[in-house]
Amino acid sequence: MSRLEPILRFPEFTGEWQERRLGEVGSVAMCKRIFKNQTKPSGDVPFYTIGTFGKNPSAFIDKRLFDEYIGKYLFPKKGDILVSASGTIGRLVVYDGEPAYFQDSNIIWLQHNEDLILNTFLKYVYSRTNWIVESSTMPRLYNSNFLATKIDLPGIEEQQKIAAFLAAVDKRVALLERKVQQLEAYKRGVIQQLFSQQLRFTRPDGSHFPVWQEKRLGEVFDAARGSSLSWGDIEADGKNKAILYGQLYTIYPEVVSQVVSRTNSNKGTPSKNGDLLLPNSTTTTGIDLANATALNEDGVLLGGDITILRFKETGSSIFYAYYLSHFMKYKLAAYGQGSTIVHMYFSQYKNMKIVEPSVAEQQKIAEVLSALDEKIALTRRQLDKTKQFKKGLLQGMFV
Repeated sequence: MSRLEPILRFPEFTGEWQERRLGEVGSVAMCKRIFKNQTKPSGDVPFYTIGTFGKNPSAFIDKRLFDEYIGKYLFPKKGDILVSASGTIGRLVVYDGEPAYFQDSNIIWLQHNEDLILNTFLKYVYSRTNWIVESSTMPRLYNSNFLATKIDLPGIEEQQKIAAFLAAVDKRVALLERKVQQLEAYKRGVIQQLFSQQLRFTRPDGSHFPVWQEKRLGEVFDAARGSSLSWGDIEADGKNKAILYGQLYTIYPEVVSQVVSRTNSNKGTPSKNGDLLLPNSTTTTGIDLANATALNEDGVLLGGDITILRFKETGSSIFYAYYLSHFMKYKLAAYGQGSTIVHMYFSQYKNMKIVEPSVAEQQKIAEVLSALDEKIALTRRQLDKTKQFKKGLLQGMFV
């Protein structure tokens, strides 16, 4: 009998799920041991250790040795679900049938009859399994614990239906992940072309915008400092919006869309519409200091360790947020000083050379890049929703 019937069932299936231990439906299998002196840094067949399992191989074995071992000893068949039994327990790799060899005892699989349980179904069972792990310096899933793991099994036809449905969801997730990657790569290419001036916009009448001027940062911006604002000043029902410097690392895209609130307006430096914000210090690397954030709102209270750049005349802070955070990122980050704590102040980089297009072209570029970011954000939301949908399915089917 099943320990607990799943919440979600396909209506055409009414039979009870049967509780089984993995040891009742199969046995533990692993590859024959390969010794270090049998491997080399390059070669014919990749050899995966627990450290490279599911990643890129760092060792290889000869094809002749591979053919000998798979002819004499246990070896996974195409579709078998390989499980990491050491280190990070329960990482899964579906063996694709291509020549590859796997470290014994650290990488295992269930050798079983697919008339009883399908690999395509087993993959989702494993993804919901809480493995019994022996704790030590290196956590380990022992064979006895693996085989003692309890699972609930429907009939083969229901397994097929569940696996096919979840595989379709996985395909949707993979497509959205690939779309996000493609959009981000496209954005990087567009940024490179725009800021290197390989790609230029024209006015509505078809005429060219003026030539970009080269200036020093301090010729375009004045600087102010955020001040005296900490998490202790933050209250959920506060009256004033506020930003602490740590938020400049995490809020994306470059335009701030979320701020926090506090009750006391006597602290912090109030923002002006069009401010460009950069953090002053970090405990990581100078690269984090090159995250410029555009803030198009008056009166937001800005905490300490924030450099506030304000236009001497006019300009698009969104344009310069993209320009500094992407195209000039490493040049700007080079001004960071310190080891344990890295600091970067306006006085250090105010003479850095930058470009100044016309304000109209700045705005045009900002619009294009903001639209790209909106599309990326929308795709990410679709991806997150699909992942949550899958999570809900797994929770309903494998209680």
